[in-house]
Amino acid sequence: MLNSTQAAQIAEYEQSIADLRLSVENQSREIAVLAAQVDSMGRENVALTARNNAMAAHEDSVFVAIGTEKELTEKGVIRREGGTLLAFGRGKTIVPARTFELEDFQVMSKSKDLTIALPESDKEYRVVSRQNLQFTDSVDPKHPLVKGALNVTDPEKFWAPSKFLILVKR
Repeated sequence: MLNSTQAAQIAEYEQSIADLRLSVENQSREIAVLAAQVDSMGRENVALTARNNAMAAHEDSVFVAIGTEKELTEKGVIRREGGTLLAFGRGKTIVPARTFELEDFQVMSKSKDLTIALPESDKEYRVVSRQNLQFTDSVDPKHPLVKGALNVTDPEKFWAPSKFLILVKR
């Protein structure tokens, strides 16, 4: 009777061991599947981070064109509009062109390049684009003339009207 009880108990233990081995095999397969998912998510995370960084860099990019009226007109960055024919074209105003070629501009960082050095610091440059000089250290924000360098005090507000800054040498 003792042998039959022990034999039954051994059979029960063997069944438990077989069930546990099956459970371990199932869990090993699940772990392999989950590890593959983690690897896949890791690769996707790297790709998304790179894409996010590229988008942030694109969002931070601003474009600056500085030159004489003749140079900027030839490049198609500015043009004259308005005036009357009776006054032989007098009264025309320099305005930004409707479309731009990015190669005509210097690419800068909105958040890092807060000082825009002008090629000839002793000359005055007129801001032709829509930026508000109130967000610079300009002496008189109502007059769009800059001399020496243009120091931006609030880049978000300064660049809000346009990502393109056009300065014409006077």
